[in-house]
Amino acid sequence: MNYLCFDIGGTNIKYAVVSNNFHYLQEVQEVPTEKTKKDNNILNQIIAITNFEKQKYLLEGVCISSSGVIDPKHGSIKSAGQTIPGYTGTKVATEVWEQCSLPCTIENDVNCALLAEMSYLNDKYRNVFCLTVGTGIGGACVIDRKLYTGNTGYAGEIGYLPINNNLNYQDIACTKSLIDSINSELNLNLTNGREVLANLESNHKIEPIIDDWLKNIASGILMIQYILAPDLIIIGGGIFMNNQLFINKLQNIVDNSLEKSFKTHISLSLAKFGNNAGLIGALIYFLHKKGIK
Repeated sequence: MNYLCFDIGGTNIKYAVVSNNFHYLQEVQEVPTEKTKKDNNILNQIIAITNFEKQKYLLEGVCISSSGVIDPKHGSIKSAGQTIPGYTGTKVATEVWEQCSLPCTIENDVNCALLAEMSYLNDKYRNVFCLTVGTGIGGACVIDRKLYTGNTGYAGEIGYLPINNNLNYQDIACTKSLIDSINSELNLNLTNGREVLANLESNHKIEPIIDDWLKNIASGILMIQYILAPDLIIIGGGIFMNNQLFINKLQNIVDNSLEKSFKTHISLSLAKFGNNAGLIGALIYFLHKKGIK
């Protein structure tokens, strides 16, 4: 059985056809997220891609991982804030069914990423937090190996934590905040995390800006540790993919910042599934919800 899996972010939409055994039938495709300052074209993009892929593959369903606060029960977007303008209230699952005749589930992208990561971790990791760094900051929590969403359905949304001066955590710790700082301080015109990494070796003035940004990320990790003390904190997002240098720097910052009387170690790990964790997690969620696995 084959499924079309989407991972919708504020910058790009990734998708691929994947079997129920998690075998990719095609390379992961990526297209820009079509949006303006006031609206977006995401639903039409999903519909168009789904109807196109239906002509090539026999699909059993559409599995969506998406940024924003999601209502998985009704398959809609509860809130997306400024990351994706006009996304709030979009009835994704209903529209996919009506326009593509395929069942559809949608869940928060970080929840999906954590579901994928948990399928990889052995049973000793009972309580795990996943932090993803991208256009915004996302968070998800597993307690006793079960996804914890709280009575609101969006527990773990650490990106919205107020920090200071009317700023949220994601305002100071997302990839965009790093890019804005580099461009402002060094008079550059970088547009994404890939360009930051590409310029890092040749422009050493970028490194101290990154170090300050990692300290901002560490402030949120310390909050997670003090509140939940999980067995593991997984760090994901494009700029962290296979980036052992950043995770080592981050590990050093949090180890030196933790209140000494706690006498503990914060275990950080890069996401094993990298940038495709959302796709796999979306499929895991679909199969579970439909009672297939």
